Amino acid sequence: TVNPQNKVLCLNDFHKMYSPKCGKCQDTIYPVEKTGILVRVQAMNQDFHVDCFTCEICGQHLGGEDGSQCYPLSGLFMCKKCHVGCLHQEIRERGKGDQIWSF
Repeated sequence: TVNPQNKVLCLNDFHKMYSPKCGKCQDTIYPVEKTGILVRVQAMNQDFHVDCFTCEICGQHLGGEDGSQCYPLSGLFMCKKCHVGCLHQEIRERGKGDQIWSF
């Protein structure tokens, strides 16, 4: 494979240099070996390995076939349960005059 500077690279090195990095683990996201297709999750201007895209509170896998959706809040990726819990906490805290989540 040839890079933009016309330097010949092996495919593995090309991907190390030019493929997206995971927003969670920072490792290169490589294409699937058999198909050559780059499989990743893209959210909030970041790329993730499918297995790395999890709720930042409880660790539940997000975006899978099980229907678990991502509910971002204050820059964090959350499952629905944690998202609702944080919103309830925000409501309770606002009643005390403290603001812990910015919208």
